[in-house]
Amino acid sequence: MIIYEIECKPNVTLRFSLRSIFHIVLTAGKLRRMIKFYDILLLGGLGGSLIISSILFFKKVSNPYLSKLLGAALLLLSTYFLVYELFVTRLILQVPPLHGICIPFYYLIPPISFLYVKGKIRNDSKFKKSDLLHFVLAAFAVVDLMPFYLAGATLWEGNIKAMLEDVRMAHLVKMGFLPSYSHFHLRLLQAFIYLGLQAGFLWKYAEGGGAYPKLGKPAFQWLVSFTVLLSLIYFNLLVLTVQVDAHIVAGRPLKELDSLPITLVSFSFLGIVLSLFYKPEILYGLRSYTEQEFAARISAGSSQLMSGGGKVTEEKLTELSEDGAASFDEETVRYYIAVLEQKIQNEELFREKRINIGTFAAKVEIPPRILSYILNQHYQQRFTDFVNHHRVNYILKRFSDDSWKGLTLEGLASEAGFSSRSTFFAAFKKSTNASPSEYLEKRKSFVSA
Repeated sequence: MIIYEIECKPNVTLRFSLRSIFHIVLTAGKLRRMIKFYDILLLGGLGGSLIISSILFFKKVSNPYLSKLLGAALLLLSTYFLVYELFVTRLILQVPPLHGICIPFYYLIPPISFLYVKGKIRNDSKFKKSDLLHFVLAAFAVVDLMPFYLAGATLWEGNIKAMLEDVRMAHLVKMGFLPSYSHFHLRLLQAFIYLGLQAGFLWKYAEGGGAYPKLGKPAFQWLVSFTVLLSLIYFNLLVLTVQVDAHIVAGRPLKELDSLPITLVSFSFLGIVLSLFYKPEILYGLRSYTEQEFAARISAGSSQLMSGGGKVTEEKLTELSEDGAASFDEETVRYYIAVLEQKIQNEELFREKRINIGTFAAKVEIPPRILSYILNQHYQQRFTDFVNHHRVNYILKRFSDDSWKGLTLEGLASEAGFSSRSTFFAAFKKSTNASPSEYLEKRKSFVSA
């Protein structure tokens, strides 16, 4: 038999043969006859969850702490169901220690979910040292399973093969200092305690108790849905645990778990994932409004936005935004700031000559009054200064590319959206404290040095 070797790290070599690869492929091929509806649901949820977790971990959002908590909860749930699918497909035999390695991580799901819901309601933005107490059970599981981790491949493979032959063995095989079934029961007890605390926070918020910041309706509905779906997952896991315990007491072997609880678990997990896919404002930590809610928020001042000739004037918008500053909550502002910056980056709307705030607002799809408020309060600029600032930045980027040298300064300014030489020079000096020629001279001296 031909053995292939790959050096992964110093003194560590990964060995595999064509026979082992063929065995994996053959095993996966046989699954087509065994695949069930809930497997499809779980695999769909796993794929979606990994995508969403990546967004939550790496996308820049307004509250990274809460995004990472939600991402961690989804990733841990995905790990739980991935290990289950590896058992179903028998591919767990290729990585036998994974089952025991993942057990402590399952203890993290309820407390992290609780911290996320609590943090969302209280608008928490950082992890506290006292929150480490929530992870004591996970640390306890690591200590308890230390004999398993140190046992070696023979015990790992033996345990997995026993579990594949009889589901009861997942509760009966010896893995740590405590009986294996104690972890199944302890995790469920922990989960229902934390779910009760989650529900308590949501109930208190719904009743108007506490000095919590106001959540948007979609955000609160998401927290309720998340808690309910997570409760359904753990309730059906309880049903499955009772089923296994009943077979242990009766002394009857159990080849396969009931499909109904697993199907309900799969639907609940997929429901959490789809809720985030169809509510990007939750995924990005922002707030959305129905058309009726949005219309109600802007109707008070919308009729005042139009002056003679149907034009929206910057002066009138500035006045309205300053008078109505308190009418826009923080989440609304953050949402439209993200929209504005994305449009600026992707579409370079500032390059349109003689664009006014009304036209610009229509193109970025932000109500003029909100746009003016953002410019005045967040950027602390008038519309013309805001647009000219981006035009100057565009020119500065072009200066670093030699292709601009085929243009005159006036031609480059026109390309950036300036309609006159004097406006261009004034805006450039305001942003850089130097005229274009002075800036280029300094840049040339710096490069040559």
